[in-house]
Amino acid sequence: IISRLVSSIKGRVDLYSEVLYSIKRFYLSSKFVDRDEFYTFSSAVLDKYKEIHALEWVPRVPYEKKEYYESLV
Repeated sequence: IISRLVSSIKGRVDLYSEVLYSIKRFYLSSKFVDRDEFYTFSSAVLDKYKEIHALEWVPRVPYEKKEYYESLV
């Protein structure tokens, strides 16, 4: 029983790791990912994997562009 449980947990961890790698590949394949593109991509993931409750779009913003990005929210 324990080995089946461990195997099941490992399988889930591997699956969720693949989700994270798919996000990385999504970013690497794009020149720029905006909020709408991320929403479209992440919605499909969240619909497929109900155990994942949230994926957040949090861009890295240089200080000199902070006001510009704040104005977009």
